[in-house]
Amino acid sequence: MHHMCPACHRVLIILAELNTPFEKEILDLNVPRSPEYLKIHPRGLVPAISYNDEIITESAIIAQFLVDTYPPHLLQASSDPKGPLIRARIAYFVDAWTTLCTGPYVKVLLARTGNKANEHVNLFAKTIAEEIDPLL
Repeated sequence: MHHMCPACHRVLIILAELNTPFEKEILDLNVPRSPEYLKIHPRGLVPAISYNDEIITESAIIAQFLVDTYPPHLLQASSDPKGPLIRARIAYFVDAWTTLCTGPYVKVLLARTGNKANEHVNLFAKTIAEEIDPLL
């Protein structure tokens, strides 16, 4: 995991919402991955989780795995008749967020102070207002 990585944020939010105990290991993304981590994820990407001695990678895949493994209290189970439609709507929202907001969000995280930082914040806020708010 890494505290500045939006993909890690996705997994951490789901783990918190599911109230699922976990151990977090922070990686320094500014240095080459250790041989030990490359055994976990050969591409050296984050996040990755271990479940019953199996490694699961990529945040969207981890997210789906977690909600399938630990039934959420805010969402119908996959087997519930309403579950698939609700999950499809949520998947659409997540796709919209990932596609439209991740880039502006990362620019905000990486921005320094000053006019350029304000431009990034304003673009991020505008994107949310125009593209995400209507989906809520």
